[in-house]
Amino acid sequence: MTATTASINVLNRYKYTKANVSSAITAIRKGTEKALAEAPSFLRKYPGSFRAGKGKLTAVAADGAELVVIPTEDREDFLREIVYGKTSEYPFGRDSLFAILKDEVMNVSKRDIEGFLNAQGPLVHRRARPPKQKREHLRQIRNVGQLSIDLAHIKAKDFESVLGEKGHDYMGVPGKRGYQQDRYFLNAVDLLTGYLITEIVQGKTANEIAPKLSKLLDRYEKQLGQKVKKVEVDKGGEFRGATRKMLDDRGIRTIEKITNAAVEQTNAKMQRIFWALVEQRRGGFLATAKQAVKISNRTYNRRIRMSPEDALEKIVAGEKITKKTPKAGPTEKKRAWKVGEKVRALKKPRAKGDDLGYKAYKGDHYGAVTPISKVRYSGVYPKYLVGARWRWGDEIIRARPSDTKAHNLVIKRPIILPKAMRPRSPSSPAPVRKLTARQKALAAKKKAKAKPAAPPAQKGFRKDQDVWYTTEGKKVGAKVKEVDTDDKTADLYYYWPDDKKFYTEVDVPWSKLKAQPTYEIGDKVQVLDEEAWWDGEVDKHAKDGNYRVFWKQDGRRWAKTVSGTYIRARP
Repeated sequence: MTATTASINVLNRYKYTKANVSSAITAIRKGTEKALAEAPSFLRKYPGSFRAGKGKLTAVAADGAELVVIPTEDREDFLREIVYGKTSEYPFGRDSLFAILKDEVMNVSKRDIEGFLNAQGPLVHRRARPPKQKREHLRQIRNVGQLSIDLAHIKAKDFESVLGEKGHDYMGVPGKRGYQQDRYFLNAVDLLTGYLITEIVQGKTANEIAPKLSKLLDRYEKQLGQKVKKVEVDKGGEFRGATRKMLDDRGIRTIEKITNAAVEQTNAKMQRIFWALVEQRRGGFLATAKQAVKISNRTYNRRIRMSPEDALEKIVAGEKITKKTPKAGPTEKKRAWKVGEKVRALKKPRAKGDDLGYKAYKGDHYGAVTPISKVRYSGVYPKYLVGARWRWGDEIIRARPSDTKAHNLVIKRPIILPKAMRPRSPSSPAPVRKLTARQKALAAKKKAKAKPAAPPAQKGFRKDQDVWYTTEGKKVGAKVKEVDTDDKTADLYYYWPDDKKFYTEVDVPWSKLKAQPTYEIGDKVQVLDEEAWWDGEVDKHAKDGNYRVFWKQDGRRWAKTVSGTYIRARP
């Protein structure tokens, strides 16, 4: 083989299927001219650009960069692993994730990442609202040492809605009042780089905030090697009294603002990341908070054309950072979305004052996946008919059907509680019963006659799964109670509509069963109640694979926990 090489841009023009990658690995290992002649075209043309090792194909560019080739069929599994890994620190944004992966792997494009992320319910539902089409020019920040500071309220009850009953104790030992207390993220954002530093506080009085803010400022100045000159805060009482005195003593100029947009945007982003990690059950409260800050600081910032983490490193090294000035202007017609494209629309009012209970991190502000049925224009601005309502372009986001593999991966993870909240083990081990020689011989004989252990569960159905069951020419909804993977049968519990009674049936062949679809939090559905279907919405996942669903009926809000049999996607 000759040592012909090429750049990554050239190598990316080829198709890397599983078959092609496997064939290339085989050819490289054989190392013969005959093997090369039968290899895929990319290896024949650039044999010096590829290496094989441990079942993986590595692309070696002309500039020396080494990237692992991800086969096309394995892209989603690869992305699922790095996004949902329990110790992963990869960011959740398309550009941010691509900025890291382009130096690690090949054959994973921005479009691939965007398509995958749009199918992730835990991330999509917490995505920020699209920015308004008309923006005012943001001020120019040229120097570091200017911080925007705010509090983010972390409610104890929100953990229960995400994690269920165990979420009550997620934050640790109850406080002085004898129950789980709320916490606050005290967030400070560098106005130039967007770099975030966070401290956790138990209350929002000035006396509680002052020492934590002082500690935060010390951390920032130590990392940056420069003094903080100015801070921006809102008009909350927590930034007056002891807090204001502490800032004055440090010689820091304090500016009060009615709204503190810079830090509020970072607050929202950090909380979306935090609650996505909580739902993924990455770890305990403190570990998850630290991970969320880390991912936030690794997220690509378009205005500085790098992540805040990279920007801070450049500043410490003595380099200058400049911000890109945003351009205002109307949306062009050529950028308008087309009829048939699938989107999610905002459910909540855009104006903050219209809905004071709005919080992006709760994942409750985007509706179900719906196609655009019509497009019309008001001047140059497109408007879209989504469902029964007309929407502006800044009220919808692109969508894909939910990734059920990721959903099943997350809900099966255990919830990690602080050590103090875990069940206590017995103070002493239970005594071990001593067996006689005869008892040992009988036990050995019994073990020898025992049936071999059942093989691990294979592809099929699982306990508590909602399925469709076809019997007597009718399709009914059923719940799997037991599964026999050897005989490929299941025991069912189902409702027979003819006589309006529930029945149990055993040893039903898998061929008569079909898995029901799974739903994500926020999906618009219809729920069956009192023999009528009502328009509702999935509120949360309950026990045993069930769903908590709410709907409006007779001017009242109703809610109940049901299996998938009693809900369906809205027509």
